[in-house]
Order: sequence, then structure tokens, then C-alpha cells
Amino acid sequence: MKPTPVTLPYVLERLGDTEVVDYLKKCPSRTFREKSLLMAEGDPVAYLPIVLKGCLKVTREDENGREVLLYEVKEGETCILSLTSGIFNEPSRVSISAMDGASVLLIPSAQVSEWIETQPSWRKLVMKICHLKVMSLVRVVDSMSFQTTSERILHKLEEAAQAGMTEIRITHQQMASELGTAREVISRLLKKMENEGQIEIQRGKIRLINIGKKLTN
Repeated sequence: MKPTPVTLPYVLERLGDTEVVDYLKKCPSRTFREKSLLMAEGDPVAYLPIVLKGCLKVTREDENGREVLLYEVKEGETCILSLTSGIFNEPSRVSISAMDGASVLLIPSAQVSEWIETQPSWRKLVMKICHLKVMSLVRVVDSMSFQTTSERILHKLEEAAQAGMTEIRITHQQMASELGTAREVISRLLKKMENEGQIEIQRGKIRLINIGKKLTN
């Protein structure tokens, strides 16, 4: 039985190359549950994952074994580090896992490499994704280099508040991974914010009460 063609994100549907789009629709796809590991550091990169639905997180362990979030991969995007590893036939330098569950398209790395050489529309798309993810990495570096942990926590909560959210579902360990620090540091600073009346800490989530005050370590 032939596989059912997948529904592609808009950014892929409008590539402008019928041959590439038809091929993508016939590629295998998989759905992963929340926190499922798609790829670990050191794994071979036989396929390039492109997100059809949901979100992936790309992480790497530091020298102390702490997980550091590099960037997220959303609908129509892919992991640029997996892209380069697949092209150069190198093992993965990162781990990729599903955040809230995700459906991904699996494109053979050999095909990805060939298209970069022969298909201008595909090459342009890949370069655009690379640009976006490199900018995400720059923001991570800037944040870790020039902001205190308190400022980074406050910035994350302010972004949620500005988006109209009254709470965010996240554990202290997850926030520590995203911000590249220890869980104990996150717990201490969040408790300080709670004592100041800015948030309320609940199991697995944080209620936003009065976000906007500047924190100091």
C-alpha cells in the first residue's frame, strides 16, 4: 500500500519547485510524544527532521553534564546542526526531543545534500532557516554573557505576560535547561520572586501575578 501523502506546512508548499514538493509529500513522517528523544548526541544523522506540527527543542550538554537549550524548531523549520552533520556525514553534535509532542517529516540526508546543489528554491529555504537559527544562537550567547540569571528569568516571564498568558507550564529543571544554569539557582530566584508577589509557584507551572519589577541577585 502506498503511503498517504503528508500535508506540508505553507512554507514548504510554496517552494516553487513541483519536483521537490512532490518528493516531500511522499517522505516518511513520524509523530513523537512530549519529551520523546528523536536524536541523541553522537547518533548518525541519516535523516533531516522538518517539523510538520508541534515543536522540537535542540539541546547540548555542557562540561558539567547540564542540558543547555540552543533553540527551538517550529513548524516548517529544521535543525541546522543536524543539516550540517548530515551533509558532512558526521555524528550529531546535539540532542533533539519533542516539547509538546511533534509530527516531523524525515528527509534522507543524501537527498538534502543533493537539493542544496541543484534546487535554488530549496537552497534559499535552507539558508533562511539557517539565518533564523543562527540569530537564535546569538541571542542565547548574548543572554548568557550580558544578563544575570534573574534578568533572564524575568525576560522569559515578561514575554509570556505580553503574549497574554497568565501562567506558564514549566518545571524548575526545564527552565534551568533553557537558561543554561542549575535547577537550584532557578528555584532560589523563583522563590524570591514569589516572596515579592510577582508570581505564584505551583507544581509544574508558574502563575504570573505582577510581572515587571526588576530583580537583582
